[in-house]
Amino acid sequence: MPKSVEIEVQPDVINWILNRIANEEINQNILEQLKSWRDLTAKPRYAEIEKISKKIHIPFGTFFLQKPPKEDKSTIEFRTLNNRNNTNYSLNLEDTYKKMRSIQDWMTDFKKDESEESVEFIGSLTIDTDYSQAAQKVRETLELNEDWNTKFSSPERLFSKIQALLQNNGILFMKNKFVGVDTHHGRKLDVNEFRAFALTNTIAPLIFINQNDSITGQIFSSIHELIHLFLGEDSLFSDSSLNTNSHDLTETFCNKVAAELLVPKNLITEKWGLENEALTDKINRLAKYFNTSRQVIIYRASDLDLINKTEKNHLLAQLKGYDFNLDKTTDENKNVFIPYSAKLKARMDKNFLKALKKSVSNGDTSYTEAMHLTKTNVQNFFNLMEQVSD
Repeated sequence: MPKSVEIEVQPDVINWILNRIANEEINQNILEQLKSWRDLTAKPRYAEIEKISKKIHIPFGTFFLQKPPKEDKSTIEFRTLNNRNNTNYSLNLEDTYKKMRSIQDWMTDFKKDESEESVEFIGSLTIDTDYSQAAQKVRETLELNEDWNTKFSSPERLFSKIQALLQNNGILFMKNKFVGVDTHHGRKLDVNEFRAFALTNTIAPLIFINQNDSITGQIFSSIHELIHLFLGEDSLFSDSSLNTNSHDLTETFCNKVAAELLVPKNLITEKWGLENEALTDKINRLAKYFNTSRQVIIYRASDLDLINKTEKNHLLAQLKGYDFNLDKTTDENKNVFIPYSAKLKARMDKNFLKALKKSVSNGDTSYTEAMHLTKTNVQNFFNLMEQVSD
């Protein structure tokens, strides 16, 4: 079709598109152009549709539909989670959620076909459980000592341990900075919007981590979302979830259990008075010892009455001007070339990749579906599979 040809578009479809991007930062000229198509005051050309679809991340074919697309199962599930949090979320988050849900659905079917056992601890806690007892149950389930996270030389090494630990206990552990695997078109995940989310089921529970967060933030998010899986519920973790004065009993419970796992009452009380030092120095020392953030130490000390409210607010105010990007360790910060396929592998769960490789090799999953799940082309998919051990 010549790109200069004018196209008949349906106003209801364009209106659906406008509603879909209502919470996005879209150039005003593009919005006005879409409205003119909706109001039938102008007709789009093929090339214009092609250009705008890329800019607003709406599939090209959507513009040619006769009726607005029906919401699929994953969209409805996302809206349910969205409404529960009473916030309108971005397309970047929604697209990431739907991609992770499709991976979880595929892995669930694979594990059922392989007659693999369910993950027994999913749904084994309730928010009525004492938080210290809940933390102890998690430790026993994962075979952890009370001081487990203090044995690592850096938060990066602790995070790697958490990733391996959760994967070895049947949890799909995914992470990324971007929507899909495309790092060239700027669809960066916003850490101010969400830090992590959890998708529960008893066969293939999943945790997704936003890697634009600091490394200590990623550690806390991982443990927080793990507690949601122990409760047997989906979760979307954002800054509002960190509010210790939150009226959401579930979020409060998950925060308390995660804090006890990372900064146990017995240990912080023991370590608190060991040094004659300024309060700020004490917070820094303990954050380093526990491989966690200073915010977690401050909130934990406040909860345990080791500091008063005035001291807590003063310490938190001191952190407001801190550049948390300094806490990050990212591929981009290292002067080391990392192959694209290696980056893909690092973002995806190792058990999912092994299962996918086996399924494709057996002819149970097509290459087309496999490339769709991994968001790769032919070359990148084969390069990725070469790095996956059988």
